[in-house]
Amino acid sequence: MPLLLLWWAATHSHAQISTSVPRFKTRADSLQFARLNTQLIAAFKAKDMDRVNRVMDSLGLLRANRMMGYAQRYQPRFLTLDSALQLPPGEKAALTRLSIKGSHHTSVPPEVFQFAALQELELMETSIRTVPRALRKLRSLEKVSIIHPQGEQRVKLKRNKSITHLTLRTSTPGLLPRTYRALPALEKLDLSHCALTEIPQRLHQNKKLRSLLLNHNAIALAKPFRGHPSLEQLELRSNRIKTVPEDIAGFPALKRLIFTNNEITEVSPALAALQHLREVAFYNNKLTAVPASLYNIPTLREIDLYYNQIERLSPEVARWKSVEVLYLSHNKFFSLPDEIGSLPQLKELYLSNNRLSALPATLAQLTALKVLRVNNNYLSEVPASVFQLPVLENLDISRNKITEVEERLFDKQGLKILALVGNEWDLMVRDRLPGWAERLRKTGTIVHLNTFEDSVEADR
Repeated sequence: MPLLLLWWAATHSHAQISTSVPRFKTRADSLQFARLNTQLIAAFKAKDMDRVNRVMDSLGLLRANRMMGYAQRYQPRFLTLDSALQLPPGEKAALTRLSIKGSHHTSVPPEVFQFAALQELELMETSIRTVPRALRKLRSLEKVSIIHPQGEQRVKLKRNKSITHLTLRTSTPGLLPRTYRALPALEKLDLSHCALTEIPQRLHQNKKLRSLLLNHNAIALAKPFRGHPSLEQLELRSNRIKTVPEDIAGFPALKRLIFTNNEITEVSPALAALQHLREVAFYNNKLTAVPASLYNIPTLREIDLYYNQIERLSPEVARWKSVEVLYLSHNKFFSLPDEIGSLPQLKELYLSNNRLSALPATLAQLTALKVLRVNNNYLSEVPASVFQLPVLENLDISRNKITEVEERLFDKQGLKILALVGNEWDLMVRDRLPGWAERLRKTGTIVHLNTFEDSVEADR
């Protein structure tokens, strides 16, 4: 995702446990960061792209030279206990989510049991060391979050058959429970932002565990680890992984595997053992080739290889008969094999920011393709295959080396978005483009030529 859109998403997200806040060397740096963010919001709203670029440059310099890292800030997501106790009886009876905040809490307050309909409980920055058996009285309680527990004692879990989701956040991994066996119904475990250096052991004891989130830790997968026979989702975003080892085969039921924002250069052939895998992400790693094991997983539906250093796609791509979304942007592809046209289910193909000077004619065989983004390449003409794609809805050929375009492109049925920004049109085409674009806009199609919105790349 582009930097500007990443910033916008990060600063306009409200449904998260914590926010990552930059830490700077001095208070003056922090104040300058706040001022620049305010200026950026104003420039964005005013659609002043020149000013946006200047402010973004200043922010980049400030981050590069003065930022020390990130700190996590936590805010209660739900009504706090003190506020909930002021509710009328009817609203108390209906309350389903509750936050308890403050280090003065050393045990779960007995008042909590007034909320019989409680489904989710958040313990934030408390001194509560034990998740007690008494919580079983809350028969609807399924989700518990323990955020930044205070003190030095390890969190203990007492047996509870109703809790299915558990989230923990701490900068001290020694505070995490040794085992999660006390929660036999556990389906989802989120240990992101816990400073972990390896995958927790003994998780195989939780037979019903289906989702394990280990994002934003320090895991390298350098040590042997035990898998889980029925885990379906494993997320390892923003860790320290350089090699995906053969132990990954210990998760044979995986359907979703996320390695986004690591430093991966090598992937074990054992990955091919994951024959139920539907989605895999190697976004922003250091791959120089598509992992060969991926070609041997026929169940894949979504493959994300954004922001790597890949130059070649093997003809074995023809094996991806179930792939629906293929992210190949921000790599070093010079060409694509003819076999790219052998993906009958492909609906979205992202090829922006590569080195492509042409697309294979076989692309016309992608009868299910709805999205084709090939902006920021070296195309000298609109690919002829584009005219033969029967259900194409979103086409971006911006910032190539195209000088001419056929008028029939603006008569193509079904187009919803057409982006043509920043090409090297000859004078005759440049004069005709506005009229052709206006004609297409009258059919409801969004046509980007040279507006502010066009200059903000949106690959996803």
